[in-house]
Amino acid sequence: MAQGSRSIFPGFSWKISSRRLRTGSSSPDGENDSRRARPRRSDSERRVFTLLREDQGTGAWTVLHSLGLSSAYSGAYGEIDFVAAVPGLGLICIEVKGGRVQCAQGLWTTTNRIGDTGAYARSPFQQARDGMFRLLHALRSRFGERSAEARCPLGWMVIFTDTTVPPPSPEFDRAELIVSSDLQSVLAARLAACPSLQRAAGASVHHLQSPGACRAVPET
Repeated sequence: MAQGSRSIFPGFSWKISSRRLRTGSSSPDGENDSRRARPRRSDSERRVFTLLREDQGTGAWTVLHSLGLSSAYSGAYGEIDFVAAVPGLGLICIEVKGGRVQCAQGLWTTTNRIGDTGAYARSPFQQARDGMFRLLHALRSRFGERSAEARCPLGWMVIFTDTTVPPPSPEFDRAELIVSSDLQSVLAARLAACPSLQRAAGASVHHLQSPGACRAVPET
């Protein structure tokens, strides 16, 4: 399903490529991490992983980390930080950002713990949506456009692990973002309630006919 994926696995196992841990490794934005003031991606993603693993509501979920996909339109490579298969609902693409994330005049930035600030090439919400559409294309290519797998409801969410107050921006609804203060609540419930997945699940009549199809996707 995922060409070039570096770390795909079902269930709750933590595996991260050493290439992603080295300073100067390529980021999902297609930029070099050493030129940007970003906290190590592993810090924020490990925190989200731990919260998902310990949440009682995720016992039946299957979670993939660092799912690599190529764009059907540009050929560019991108990653989805986490893809969660939620039984009875569908698949959630989760974009995780650490540091203090801000938005000013449409420019998204992050500030790390020592005060260095860098700009994102794309907004975190655009990254999450793009990842969802890449996944949709991959499912259609792998299983067929009319397959049950390709008709699994898809949604996206963004998590800011170190940002307390949501940045003001018209790019997202509050329900599409989880900030650090929200992480004290039940994470599984917040993710499963993401608006895009709920809309997709409500509009789909096919996934109800094959409830096991979405859950089987991460295992292929």
